[in-house]
Amino acid sequence: MLNIKEQGVNAETVFHGEALSEAGRLIYKESAPIFAQAIRSNLKAGEYVLADLGSSKGEFLEDFLSLLPEYTFNTIAVDVNVRDLEVNIAHEKVLSNISQLALANKSIDVTLARYALAWNDLETQKEILKEIKRTTKHLAIIQHQGANSAHAEGLQARSRQLFGGIVPQLQRDKFFFSTPEQLEHFMKELDISFERIQERDVPGLSNLFIEKYNLSEVDAHNTQAILSGADYVTQAAWILKF
Repeated sequence: MLNIKEQGVNAETVFHGEALSEAGRLIYKESAPIFAQAIRSNLKAGEYVLADLGSSKGEFLEDFLSLLPEYTFNTIAVDVNVRDLEVNIAHEKVLSNISQLALANKSIDVTLARYALAWNDLETQKEILKEIKRTTKHLAIIQHQGANSAHAEGLQARSRQLFGGIVPQLQRDKFFFSTPEQLEHFMKELDISFERIQERDVPGLSNLFIEKYNLSEVDAHNTQAILSGADYVTQAAWILKF
């Protein structure tokens, strides 16, 4: 079953890093340069097959490609939302859950996954990493929004409350703000070589949700109240090599 979620009325602007909130800018604006630098540091210029997991309308993919004109990428967008895929800039569009990729073994040179893991339960996050390993030949770059291991329980508990239906636009059936250490534990179990290239706590997660979904005054208040004391997200990124 496809795990479809609506991204919010302002998602396109936010995903391009053009958010008004500081949290939105910190979480999204620097992604494309980080991913592009990882490519330049690990792959010589050439032609590659590239898959973008959880690609949505291709906002991130467009920003990423604009920074690497010396590379030729044959792009594949993978998402569960057929309406988003219809306008995605990728050469090929694949309607698929990323935990069960409809892609052949080792058919992808480079895999990108920006903020795709957290919208799945913890065990499914491991399955996604397993699928990335199965389908990727050379390199994967993952960016994650999760919890800080020092105070993970607070954010994890509050997010369950927030996404449980109190704010209808934020309701989710499956999600988990895992810590970088939990994901790295999975990488080790799956015998994946990895390098963590980013980790920081970004305050103001509630402001990002308020902007992205254009929440009403009541829903904005509820979002801030629920996340009070754990109003942050840990941003981390890795290079995986195969």
